[in-house]
Amino acid sequence: MNNLDLKKWDDGVGYYLGVLSETKDPFKKEIDTPRFLKLLGNVSGKSILDIGCGNGEFCRLLSSKGASVMGLDGSERMIAEAKKVCTNCVYVRCDLMSEVIPFEEDTFDIVTAKMLLMNIASIPLVCKKIRRILKPGGIFAVDVVHPVRTILKKYSKTSIKYDEDLDYFSEKRGEVNFQGAKFPFYYRPVEKYINDILSSGFQLDLIKETYITEEFVEKYPETEDKLRNPLTLHMVFRNDK
Repeated sequence: MNNLDLKKWDDGVGYYLGVLSETKDPFKKEIDTPRFLKLLGNVSGKSILDIGCGNGEFCRLLSSKGASVMGLDGSERMIAEAKKVCTNCVYVRCDLMSEVIPFEEDTFDIVTAKMLLMNIASIPLVCKKIRRILKPGGIFAVDVVHPVRTILKKYSKTSIKYDEDLDYFSEKRGEVNFQGAKFPFYYRPVEKYINDILSSGFQLDLIKETYITEEFVEKYPETEDKLRNPLTLHMVFRNDK
């Protein structure tokens, strides 16, 4: 991220904590995060780095499962909030685009990037840094907004507004607007995510598309227009050193 992008995240901390955090967003809390966590398997005793850790709620969840967790984020304000959320975790401020991740080679069993890569300008640059600190055979787990979601016109009716002049197959830097709170967003097709990570030396183990259920819609009727549409994309890669 550049300094302007980081400033937007710093400025948007209040909105994120109130609406988008793991405990406030029903979709994250009840569907996306449990499914993503399941892909990691048994994390007890594992060393995990969560990049783009935000306010640290996912770090806290990993720690509660017995993992040794470190969180990394480019936003000073997010790091400050994260330190309040999980005292068992260690947090580091680092700009992934312009700084070296401050850990030794082959440090972590797992690196997670939850709701991060669509906010990053260069996936290959970040992946190169991740491979250095990830143990041979280690896991790189990715959770992003499903690229198809951003071009479905029905989503323009919700509080989440994506750019309108989108070509699914073209990469574009834009914004996502959450009720006036704007954050940087890089629009990319699915193949761009996968190929950029594969070209960095990783092997693809698994890919899952998440969705809401009819039971979820009954509980949260306002989500009905999202039924039978992909919402997030989960990918698990292995470090093939």
